[in-house]
Amino acid sequence: MISSQVEKHARTLTTANDYYLLDSDCFKPKEAISMSTKSKKAKSSNSVYQRGNTWSYIVYPTDVTTGKKKQQWVSSFPTKEAAIESQARARAEILSDTYIPDSSITLEKYLDNWFDGYKITLQPSTIQGYSNNIKSHIIPTIGKTRLSNLDRRMVSNFCFKLLEKGLSPKSIKYVYSILRKALNEAVYDKLIPLNRCQGAKTPPVEAYEAVVYDEYQVKTLLEGVKETPIETAVMLSSLLGLRRGEALGLRFHDCDFEKNEIHVSQQVTTAKSDYRNGPIYGIKPLKTKKKQTHYSNSRIG
Repeated sequence: MISSQVEKHARTLTTANDYYLLDSDCFKPKEAISMSTKSKKAKSSNSVYQRGNTWSYIVYPTDVTTGKKKQQWVSSFPTKEAAIESQARARAEILSDTYIPDSSITLEKYLDNWFDGYKITLQPSTIQGYSNNIKSHIIPTIGKTRLSNLDRRMVSNFCFKLLEKGLSPKSIKYVYSILRKALNEAVYDKLIPLNRCQGAKTPPVEAYEAVVYDEYQVKTLLEGVKETPIETAVMLSSLLGLRRGEALGLRFHDCDFEKNEIHVSQQVTTAKSDYRNGPIYGIKPLKTKKKQTHYSNSRIG
């Protein structure tokens, strides 16, 4: 009896096609399947989807690197209404070109990419300074933070942690300026909406007061370096005010022994920044001709 009913049902499926086979022993009418499909579509209207106990949506912002539309899921909304409201704001921002996609990139990864391109605008000595501060201070302390999660309070805490580690307020200000420049580029690239360095607090820098040697101290210094390899450089720096690189860059033909004059036109400075072996030094002219200076015996006397 049961066998004949199954055969009859099967013939109905074959001839009238009124049913679909959903699994090995369960049949549903087409109307039921149609209703089920509509119900599923209702959950995904406006590209809003229920995923477990939360709601998500899809938007299509423009990828800043390729210029093409790219699908992006935004998740973890407690209600459908919250997801729809957030999606509406995101779509409006995409149309006005102000949308900032949520990114998982860390500050460390961003700084690596940013510095690779930015360093071509810097002098070799500046490259070395930037590299040392990024690798020694920024990355070890806040490098693992997601770029999108970085906030003003984190930047402030970072700066005062460097103070606790023994860095001077002036050095911290330099590190902070590197981070600020990097985050400015992140704003331009639409990776973050604001530069989180804005409003961050840094340790106050005390006004610099130069300590000048008196005559006795200068004589003691020159006596201490007499007949040593650095005697000439120290003497020129002390008596003429030459910078270290300017003193090391002097050549014999820069010195007029008849007129007792010195012509400063070049300096020793960092010619190339090698991250593994340190800086490589070389000769380069002064930045401008106005910097070229003549020193005579009247300055020495």
